[in-house]
Amino acid sequence: MNARHHIPNDAEYVLTLKIAMESLKGVLRENLQRAPLSPEHISQIAKEIQQAAVNIKKLAKSEEKARTHLNFTRNI
Repeated sequence: MNARHHIPNDAEYVLTLKIAMESLKGVLRENLQRAPLSPEHISQIAKEIQQAAVNIKKLAKSEEKARTHLNFTRNI
């Protein structure tokens, strides 16, 4: 199968997200095991995670908007 035309199924998407989450958890564990962490370091980690959450939410809204537009144009 040509990789350019491969469309992952739901299980592959879930696995991809689980791998990404495990990677994040691993990095967090490594950082937290280094003692002591400064309040600034902890604050920066929290800010980065929060920003990632905001970006993911924007992606979801953008995807929803694109789907709505696609459905609208198909019904014309």
